[in-house]
Amino acid sequence: MGINLYFRLLQPYFNATIVLFCLSISSSLMATNTMNVDSLRNKSSHVSSKSKGKLVATKKKTNSKTKSKTTKKTSNIHKSKAKTSPNRILVADTKLDSVSTLSFMTIREKILTEARSMIGIKYKSGGKTPNGFDCSGFVIHVLGRFDYQMSACSADQSKCGKSIKPQEAKPGDLIFFGNKNRVHHVGIITEIDAKKMMMIHSSSSRGVVEEDIMKSDYWLKRIRIIRDLESIPRQKGLTMN
Repeated sequence: MGINLYFRLLQPYFNATIVLFCLSISSSLMATNTMNVDSLRNKSSHVSSKSKGKLVATKKKTNSKTKSKTTKKTSNIHKSKAKTSPNRILVADTKLDSVSTLSFMTIREKILTEARSMIGIKYKSGGKTPNGFDCSGFVIHVLGRFDYQMSACSADQSKCGKSIKPQEAKPGDLIFFGNKNRVHHVGIITEIDAKKMMMIHSSSSRGVVEEDIMKSDYWLKRIRIIRDLESIPRQKGLTMN
């Protein structure tokens, strides 16, 4: 009886101890589970950040390659356009293989510059050098600097090249004078508009001069033909000296 009473008195303490022990074990298990979940979350976050980093790096590489290809294509297009661009003027110090490689307007300007540099040189019958010119010799010398092979007299020179109307004439074209039977004089047109037509030529009375044909009845009455410079045959190549 005494022992049974003793156990009955201690039973509540045993029950409380068992409950506390169970609670302790349960808390321990929950803490362990929480740590595992956090660990998994951290790993997942780390993996996700790595994946994002790889995706960003891949996108950057792709964009870089695309930009590089686009830049190369644009560069090639510009190079192609530069190669095929029309109306390009080539200036060279040596002979060129084709007349078409140099703008005719540039040739015209150079011819006028060369002709004007001779102003003041005296007239000389049959002269073809800066020591003295006649009209055809002056044209032979000036155009010869640019590989035009002109005939010895103005009458023969007038038969070379395409005939054009006065309103179609441009600086550098040749203008011929004479009577009904023959051509006997030639000059180089230097300026032309509605009010004037300037030419440079070797006059028998004044030597090489530049004057306005419109102000001279003598020359106006004797105009026979105008020849287009571009239609006059040339040797291949261009002498620039």
